[in-house]
Amino acid sequence: MSLFRLLLLGAAVWLVWRWLFPQPRRPRTAATSRPAPPPDYERMLRCAQCGTHMPATSLSPDGRCDRCVR
Repeated sequence: MSLFRLLLLGAAVWLVWRWLFPQPRRPRTAATSRPAPPPDYERMLRCAQCGTHMPATSLSPDGRCDRCVR
């Protein structure tokens, strides 16, 4: 029997084995799932004048960024 036929027979046996006895899927673990955002995120707001999105603490009390306050 040639090597090609032996490899082809082995592949066919493997495919039939996988079809008859499928492996159960493992549930996602915490390491493979998407991490939660850090708890110290900051809300982004838009500047009232130019429309640039900035962290809320970077805006002035009237809602403008540093460039627009000057």
